[in-house]
Amino acid sequence: MYCRTYIKMQYKDFAEPFQLLRELDQKSRERSGGLPAYQSKGQGWTGVLFNIRGNELLAAMSDIVEIVPMESLTAIPASRPWLLGVMNLRGSLLPVVDLEGYLFEKNLPGTDLRSRLLVVNYDGYPVGLLVRAVQGMKHYHKDDASVEIPRLDNELQPYISGGYERQQAHYAVFDVNKLLVSERFRQIAA
Repeated sequence: MYCRTYIKMQYKDFAEPFQLLRELDQKSRERSGGLPAYQSKGQGWTGVLFNIRGNELLAAMSDIVEIVPMESLTAIPASRPWLLGVMNLRGSLLPVVDLEGYLFEKNLPGTDLRSRLLVVNYDGYPVGLLVRAVQGMKHYHKDDASVEIPRLDNELQPYISGGYERQQAHYAVFDVNKLLVSERFRQIAA
């Protein structure tokens, strides 16, 4: 009520409401400091942060089709221990690979509520990579790329393609494509 009265008293000589709105807009722009200008540091890069045996790794979001929870599997006979089986994902069969089992030759002891599948595309077919947990997405500028790689287990080294560093957080980039084209990964028969 006070506001309406104030506006009427202040702007009683305005003939049209549109003119009143224009005047209010102009006054508010004069009094505001304005928004800070956006300063781009270059192109951005987004990765999914996950953990394998205490190693925090990033996978390029462009390589990940989706992230889904683990569901019941059907085993594949005479396959490597790290090929856990196939899962029904919206009517399609999704082969599920224990990423830790593949890299370290020792499967995860079991899945928990935080376990997730990073679904990637392998020659037009989806493959689920089981990881203990996905910790979130990280956004970086290309300027944050680092040639230095943080300390990692030796088993991970062939699949690392760089790193990103910002504010004392330094992560290696796990190259999903290097994994998918490796001869060992293609040999699923036991």
